[in-house]
Amino acid sequence: MAASRRQFREDDEEDELNIRMVLGHFHGGIDEEPLPRVRGGSRPGRARNIDRERQLMHQRMILNYFCDTPVFGPSLFRRRYRMRRSLFMEILEKICAHDRYFV
Repeated sequence: MAASRRQFREDDEEDELNIRMVLGHFHGGIDEEPLPRVRGGSRPGRARNIDRERQLMHQRMILNYFCDTPVFGPSLFRRRYRMRRSLFMEILEKICAHDRYFV
C-alpha cells in the first residue's frame, strides 16, 4: 500500500511540474529560445505578390474556349478540362442556379 501511495505522490509531483512548466512558458517565465516561425503565408516585409494579370487571363480563356467561335475546338477543350464542353456548361448552369455567387 505504501508503494502505491509513493507512486501517486511521484505522479502528482510530475504532473504539477509539467503544469508549472506549461504555465510558466505561457506567462514568459521560462528562458528558452523562441520557436522558429512557420514558413508560408503572407507576412509584412516579405516579397511582393507577382501580378499575373488574372483579369486578362480570364478574358483570354473566355475567347479561347467559351465564346461563339472559340479559338480552340472541342478536342482541345476536352483535353484541357477532361470533359466535354456541353457537360462543363451544364455543370456551370446548375451551379449558377443553385448559388447566385457564381453568376
